[in-house]
Amino acid sequence: MAWSAEDKQQLEFLKTPVGTQDGGRIRYAAAMHFARTHRLSQDALEVFRILAKEDTANPRDALAHRNLASELDQLLNGTRP
Repeated sequence: MAWSAEDKQQLEFLKTPVGTQDGGRIRYAAAMHFARTHRLSQDALEVFRILAKEDTANPRDALAHRNLASELDQLLNGTRP
């Protein structure tokens, strides 16, 4: 499946560096896009929701704690589930 321009833009938002002001909210909004397009599970989306107010928290660490990091890795490495 080819990615749309919107998918590519949301992927860049998902890559917002930890520590960026409002980064947690930016990543959560991008995660909602990927959950809506069935590229991210609801469980992974919940992690991003929990961390939305935490600009300095690394979502990959929280996802790894729940055995969900592979979902993020697939998106960031260009794998299109």
